[in-house]
Amino acid sequence: MTGSAPFSAPQRSDNAGADAERRFTTLGLDHDPWDYWSEVTRTAFVAMRAAALPDTAPVPGKHGFAASAVAQVTGGLLVSTMRADPHEAARTPDLVRRAAGEDFFLTLLTEGSARLRQGDRAAEMGPGDFALVDSAHPYVFRFDRPFRSVVLQIPRTMLTSRSAVAEHVTAVPFRTARGTGAFVSPVLRALAEQGRDLGEATTASFMRNLLDLPGKRVRPFTDVIFAGPKPTSPTGSTTPA
Repeated sequence: MTGSAPFSAPQRSDNAGADAERRFTTLGLDHDPWDYWSEVTRTAFVAMRAAALPDTAPVPGKHGFAASAVAQVTGGLLVSTMRADPHEAARTPDLVRRAAGEDFFLTLLTEGSARLRQGDRAAEMGPGDFALVDSAHPYVFRFDRPFRSVVLQIPRTMLTSRSAVAEHVTAVPFRTARGTGAFVSPVLRALAEQGRDLGEATTASFMRNLLDLPGKRVRPFTDVIFAGPKPTSPTGSTTPA
């Protein structure tokens, strides 16, 4: 892709097949990889600013910024796999104003670690964990070491119709060890790796079930978010619910 214009993102389509796949990489670039990767995120996901971590020393023997992504339509939704060196990816208030977005993004971390912040919530993520972000509002991912991830782009109404409080559980980590995370993580990874071989009807069914699960999983968080602090007794202890 040396000297070429960025690839255009695949469009969601219920009839999309293998030709919907797009690949991006910084390998062999003859210009600034940060400008290029910011353009990749805008093209394949949503407008964001990619930048080196200000407090990270260069890795001996390593030059430039290595990153790659594969985006494809699976089950009618855009699913992308990504691997990259440490960096920060921010959807800044200015980008939200200039490049409006409405979709949610579910990011599953498969290797490495990440810190995510949106609004007044923050999430520490490890391998197998996933979290939602809302592209209608600013957020920032910080990756302190090389990582791999799977990203599912979800149209807003498709998620909010299943969970009326989806906007209130962004930047909440879903853990892989138990509950919803134990199911979502391996299924989403399998869809990203093998979705084209499963058939459109099968993957679409998986996607519907997948989107229903986070809606069920958010109920414990909404109890905390909307109920407020529990009353305390005169001794300072929490009154049982």
